[in-house]
Amino acid sequence: MVRPKLEEVFTSSGIPKHTFVRPAEFSALQIALRTPGRCVVIEGPTGVGKTTALIKAIEVEIDRSKVQVEFLSARKQADRELLETIIELDNIGIVVIDDYHRLSTEMQHSVADRMKVLADEGITSTQLVILGITDAGKSLMSFGRDLSGRVDIIKLGRNPDSKVASLVGEGSAVMNADLPISEIVDASRGSFQLAQMLSYRCCLLSDILEQTETRQVPSVPFEVVLENVADGLAETFSDTAIRFAAGPRLNPEGRAPYLHLLRWLSESDEWSVRLTTAIATHPKVASSVSGVVYGDHLLDHIRSDDEFGHLLHYDSRNKFLTVEDPQFYFYLRTLLWDKFAAQVGFINIEFDAKYDFALSFAKDRRHSAKYLSQRLKEREISVFYDDDEQDRILAANLEEYLAPIYKSQASFVICFLSPDYPNRVWTRFESKHFHARFGSENVIPIVFSEPGGQALFDLHNNVGSWEVLANQPHEPQLDDLADSLSKKLAALRARPQVKAGEFYCSRCNLVLANSRKAPDRFNICEECGALMRID
Repeated sequence: MVRPKLEEVFTSSGIPKHTFVRPAEFSALQIALRTPGRCVVIEGPTGVGKTTALIKAIEVEIDRSKVQVEFLSARKQADRELLETIIELDNIGIVVIDDYHRLSTEMQHSVADRMKVLADEGITSTQLVILGITDAGKSLMSFGRDLSGRVDIIKLGRNPDSKVASLVGEGSAVMNADLPISEIVDASRGSFQLAQMLSYRCCLLSDILEQTETRQVPSVPFEVVLENVADGLAETFSDTAIRFAAGPRLNPEGRAPYLHLLRWLSESDEWSVRLTTAIATHPKVASSVSGVVYGDHLLDHIRSDDEFGHLLHYDSRNKFLTVEDPQFYFYLRTLLWDKFAAQVGFINIEFDAKYDFALSFAKDRRHSAKYLSQRLKEREISVFYDDDEQDRILAANLEEYLAPIYKSQASFVICFLSPDYPNRVWTRFESKHFHARFGSENVIPIVFSEPGGQALFDLHNNVGSWEVLANQPHEPQLDDLADSLSKKLAALRARPQVKAGEFYCSRCNLVLANSRKAPDRFNICEECGALMRID
C-alpha cells in the first residue's frame, strides 16, 4: 500500500488530488461551460482557486475526446502570438485565456470584439473562457457595453471559512493528523492557496511527512508555524517590497506614497484596491498618492522592475491595484509598518496634518508658487496649491474650504510676499487665518528684492524668511528653497511625539510639560528659557 505523501496532499502548485473543494460558484461555472458557444469570464483574486475550479468543471462537463480545449497564458509570448491567430477561427472548441489582464489593451479589445461576434452570429463551435483578477469582467465590458448579457461572469471571491475548513479537514483526514483547522482558516483569509501552504508548513515543522496508521498530532504550536512562514516569506519578498516602497527615488521626508499603497493592499480582504476610493478615504496621504497615480508614475514604477510586475498588477484605466501572489499578500499582512518604514528609510509615516505646506500668493507670483509646488511634490511632499484642487474647489464655499487649510491643516504656510499681496481679497483672507501662527515656526515668508508686499505683516521682520533676488534667475533660487524646506520638514518628521499636556522646544529638541507660569498662548522651556507659542 502506497501511503499519500505530504506534498501530494497539501500542494503548493497544480491541481490538488486530495484537497479539492468546490467553490460556491461551481454549479454556475458548470452550466456556463455546457452552454454551447457561451463565453465565460472567471474573475477573482489570485489564490482563490479559479484555474483549479475551471479544470475540475471541464473534467465533469466536457468530453475531451469530442471537444478540443486549448489553454493559453498571457504571460507567455508564444501563447500571446498563438492567440492572435486562433481568436478569429471557428470550430476550435474551448479556448481558455489565463491572466487576461496581462494582455495588451489592443488584444483585450480584440477578445471583446470576438466574443460579441460569437454571440451575435450564434457560433456554438467556439467558446472563449477568460481567467482574470478581480473586475476582469468590468474591464472586458469597458471595451463594449453591448457584451452585457452575452457573457457569463463567474465571480470567485474570498472563499467562505466553511470551504477553507473543508479543504484543511480533508487533508487532515488523509494525513490522519489533528491540524489546527480554525487557526489555519483564520490565517488563510479565504485563500485556498494560503490554506494549502500553511497546512503544509504545519505538517512539515512537526515532521508529519506522510499518512500513518496512528493519529498524528503537531508538536509545533501554530504561532511558531506563522513565525516560520513569515520569516521565510520575508527572505523572499523583503528586498523587493523595500525597493517598491522607496519609489523611484527615496525621499525620507516625503509621505511615502508607494509604501501606503502596499499598506492598503495588506488591509484589503479582496487583495485588490480601487485607488480612487482609497485615496478619498485617506486624506492625510491623498495628495502624495494622487500624484503618483494620476501622473502615471505608479504604472512606470511597476514596469521598471520585473519583480514588481510578478507581484502586482495595476489597471491604469480603472485604477485597480492588485496583488498577484498570495504569498506576497500574506507577507504584507505580517509587516509592522513603522518598522518597515524605517527599513525603507522614511523618517515617519504618521502625519498630524493633511498638508506639509500650503502656498499663499497673489497672481503676480503664481509662476514661482507653481514651480516651487512642483519641486516639492517631486519629493513626495504634500502641498496645497490651488490649481491642483480645482475639482474639489468648484461649487464649494471657498471661505469654508480654505480657512482650515491655512489655520491648521498645513504644517507650514509659505507666503510669497509681493507688491500685489496686500491688495488681493483672497491673500488677505488667507493671511487672516495664518497670521496667528507667526512665531511658532509655522509660517515661512518668501520676499523678493523689489519693494512692497512684506509690510502686510508687522511680525515679518522677526521671522526668518527666504529672499529671492530679482537680478538673478528665480528658478535656481527656488530649487535651493525646496531643498531647505525639505530639510525643515525632515526635522519636523523626526520630532518626538507630543502628548496632551506637553509641548516641544525646537531649540532643545525636548518634549516638556506645559508651563503654568507662561504668558497666554506661550510655554516656557525650562532648559533654555525660550518662549514657545502654542498653536
